[in-house]
Amino acid sequence: MNFTDCLNYVKSQLSDLVRFGLIRIVLGNEACDLDSTIRACVYAYFLHSTCPTNNEVLHVPMLQTKPSIF
Repeated sequence: MNFTDCLNYVKSQLSDLVRFGLIRIVLGNEACDLDSTIRACVYAYFLHSTCPTNNEVLHVPMLQTKPSIF
């Protein structure tokens, strides 16, 4: 799964969180500048790519900004 597919997968699963045994939230810096945003998304992708139980764990990058800005 590539980076874009991973982010789309996470977004599609947000409406059905109860099916996961564990949800890992990956936070960037509270300033939510570009490098923090990229870091949170890439690290969530890394965790998803290396986790042997992806059907039980959801890795969610969380950005601390208004939805209208992002």
